Amino acid sequence: MTVPAAETMVGEFALPDTEAFLAEFGGIFARRYYTNHGPLAQQLEQALAARLQVRYALAMTSSTIATAIAAKALELSGAVIIPAWAPRHLGNALQWAGLRVECCDVEWETQLLDPQALERLLSARRSNDIEICGVAGAHLWGQACHPRELADIAARQGLRLFYDGTHAFGVHSAGESLASFGELAVISLNEAELVSAGDGACVCTNDDELAARLRNIRSSYGAGAPTPIPLTGNGRMSEAQAAMALLSLQTAEERHARNRRTLSQYHCRLEGCEHAQLLGARDASFAGNHAVVRLAAPDAGALRGICAQLRDRRIPAEVPRFLPAPPTAVDGATIASRLGDATMQLPLRVCDPTGARLSEAQTEAVIGEICRVIRAFATPPSRS
Repeated sequence: MTVPAAETMVGEFALPDTEAFLAEFGGIFARRYYTNHGPLAQQLEQALAARLQVRYALAMTSSTIATAIAAKALELSGAVIIPAWAPRHLGNALQWAGLRVECCDVEWETQLLDPQALERLLSARRSNDIEICGVAGAHLWGQACHPRELADIAARQGLRLFYDGTHAFGVHSAGESLASFGELAVISLNEAELVSAGDGACVCTNDDELAARLRNIRSSYGAGAPTPIPLTGNGRMSEAQAAMALLSLQTAEERHARNRRTLSQYHCRLEGCEHAQLLGARDASFAGNHAVVRLAAPDAGALRGICAQLRDRRIPAEVPRFLPAPPTAVDGATIASRLGDATMQLPLRVCDPTGARLSEAQTEAVIGEICRVIRAFATPPSRS
């Protein structure tokens, strides 16, 4: 089949129906209630808590603000260890909260925080009298960031444990929602995630006292009982954001099903390719909103070649917008610093130049072409 002219995008953008969105705005204008934990924000929090299987899902204006508020609610002071390969906002937000950020190396196979490297880093920092108060894991690409192992380390070392869940919406591990692990998890609601508020986030927790502190620091007057807090910040989600997220929730299962089909096609097309691996479980029932390929070894030239070939076909393949930090390793490990030359994010949504979704057969042809290019560049030439 001829590969059709296509426009593709990384992620499945959760834009609502225009008429439905305008109708919600009509209600906002009629109520003349635009922010400060309005009726739509309250409805969204209830819906998110039920969907993510947690007691509280506190809606906030962005992942960065939510993470900074979470750090204050946890009463962190000193240094926090984060993965050296993680979304940029994680380290930035913790620094805004007045914390020192220590970067721990990650695993090559999963790109997740390495529990063994964490143990070594904790030992080295404590021997140098550096106070470590907490650990932030990151559930990358819909993979659970070793919740049992990190919980054990945190309990033994007396550390606060929390998670960045930028890629974790609706994902489960052993039947448990990733939003339920740790003392809290920050789940992104930005435009590239499965459920979108345009931008935004929710902080998930099952702890009553922690939820009260989060709510009061967020500064939502009249929402819950007052509780002592160190400061307040305007982290409230607007009614417009809440309206978009509620509409996005209504169609999330449909997008999730499409993502599963697309990821299954990627898995089938790349099966047996020793030099490029699709991250995440082979069972695509846990599909989130990301398709990510890691080359078998760092190769900036191959990565540039793949991206250039796909761009020529109007297919965007992106290097993740992470800021790889030099891991403060004690054994010379620098896996995180090599992932930028080995990782790319593939498109999940395929449409024609007018924005109309292609047929399943046409979509399969586009995905086949993407995988053909990957195989061609990722496979070293044979040696005679």
